[in-house]
Order: sequence, then C-alpha cells, then structure tokens
Amino acid sequence: MTIKKFSPVFILALILAVPCSAQDKLGKKKEVRLFVGLNLSRAQGSSGYHDTWKEELLSNVYEQTRISSCSKNNIYLSAFFSFFVKPNFGFQAGLGYMKNAIPNEASFDFSWTDGSIHNEHRDWKGRGELRLIPFDLNAAGRWKKNNIFLFVSGGVSFFFNKFESVSYAGFGVQEVYKIWTTVPPNIISITTQRIDALQAQLEIQEKWVSLGINLGAGLDFKLSPKFTLTVEIRYYFCPKRKFYWKWKTGLYDGILPLATFGNIYQGGIKDWEFNEQQADYAEQLTTPLTLNPSSLQVGLGLKFSLGSSQVD
Repeated sequence: MTIKKFSPVFILALILAVPCSAQDKLGKKKEVRLFVGLNLSRAQGSSGYHDTWKEELLSNVYEQTRISSCSKNNIYLSAFFSFFVKPNFGFQAGLGYMKNAIPNEASFDFSWTDGSIHNEHRDWKGRGELRLIPFDLNAAGRWKKNNIFLFVSGGVSFFFNKFESVSYAGFGVQEVYKIWTTVPPNIISITTQRIDALQAQLEIQEKWVSLGINLGAGLDFKLSPKFTLTVEIRYYFCPKRKFYWKWKTGLYDGILPLATFGNIYQGGIKDWEFNEQQADYAEQLTTPLTLNPSSLQVGLGLKFSLGSSQVD
C-alpha cells in the first residue's frame, strides 16, 4: 500500500467537512484527544539458512532452517492536539506509542548420506519485539450531521522504531580422524568421521527512523461542554524494512543422539567453538527477514475542548 492510495480518501473527507457552518456548534478552537486501544499489527515474515556440502565419508549433506515470524496484537497509546483555524478545518500534532511481540518458530532439517540416508528434524521457538513511536503532523476536519459529530485527520508520520529478535538455526559440523594401523607388511590409515549439528543463536538488534503517513476517522459523543467520549480508527503506513540476522559466536554442544554407522559417528560433539569465520560464512547464506511495521488501530478515548468556543 502506498501514500498515493490514501490521498483520494483523505481529500474526500476534507471536502465533506467544508460545507458545515459555524452554527453547527462544532466545538472550540483547541482540542486534545487521548486514546487507548488495540493495535492490529501487520508485521510478519520469513527467513532462513540453507547449505549443502560433502567431505570424506560424508556425501550430500543438507541443512536448512526456516524461520517464521508473526506479530501479536497489543494495546497502544496516543495523544493528539488540534488547532482549528476554521470551524471545520485545522491542524493537528500527534504522538503515539505501540509495542508488539513478534515470536518466531525455527524449523531445522538435517540429512546426509554415508552409504545410507539419515534424516533429523528439530523445532525451536524464538522471541522478538517491535516498538514504534510515531510523531504525526496532520490536517484535520470535523463536522456535525444529524446530531452526530464526526472527525477525520491525516498527514505525515515520523516513525522512531526499534526491532529486537532472537531465534535459532542448525549449523552442521564434522570431525575427521585418521588412525594408522599395521596390516603386515603394510602400514595403512583408517578414516573415521563424526557429524553433528549446533543449535546456534541468531540475533537482530536495530533502531531506525522512517517516514510514512497516517489516516484516521471517528465519532464524538458529548459528555459535557468540555469533555467528550471519542472513538477512532486509524491506519499507520510505515515502509517495509529488511533485517539481517547476526549469528552469535561461542561454545555450542551438538544436538544429535550418539550413534555409530560403520566409520561414521553421529552426535556426541561437546563445546564446539563456533567462531567468527563460521559465523560470517553462515550469515552469507542466511536470507534477511522483511517486516511491514504498518498497523491498524481501533481506539477509545476522551476529547478535551480548550480555548474560545468558535472560529470565524
């Protein structure tokens, strides 16, 4: 969805506001609106790691991790200050706060051939969090029709964003051993090999600022001359962004159960040092996570009217 798609809707709403006159008793020049409501997040995406290799007794080694991320809806807070230069038209500044959990699930498939085919599968759960603080500069319109007070506003939003996530991926490792033995009259070497996979940790930590738009509309229900119950629906468009996973170095244990297949030993690797070189290699084969931070909000709040009662 682009900014251009919102323009006709916003223009139409302002046109509808123009015919109203000052006699409609729309309210005072200054308004403060405070909202709390449900933030319906659209942030979801997938990424992953994939590699194939072979060495010594191992052939057709295949490892793949698929990571799926999906946000959870959450409560948001926002506040708007409006100043009306005409009874039906004014300007508005707003500030919001929204934070959504974005858990993820990692699915790891691992297989290899050493004369026969072996397959392993693991599932891991990760966590994440997306925080957005939008600062809005809007045009605002209001009108009254059949004792119903309606309002609309929309404009530019400056988003101050932060995204953090932790997930996991499988990384295949192997060790090769050469055993020299005497088979008279010759000295020969026997190759043995161990294969395992590490449950390596992946992380994203990023802050950024982006430019987007917002568009909202709602209804007012008067409680007193100064206090009004207000309901609103508002859409925030924030551009998509790519996030690149960082593989965390350190000591990891293998995840496979200990077993022996001929000269192949499966599992049993402990304290493997996953170093910078391996992390750099894995990051090159890891696809980025693309998220859409845009969201739809449905809120309930209070409006406080300030200043003189009408505008010329």
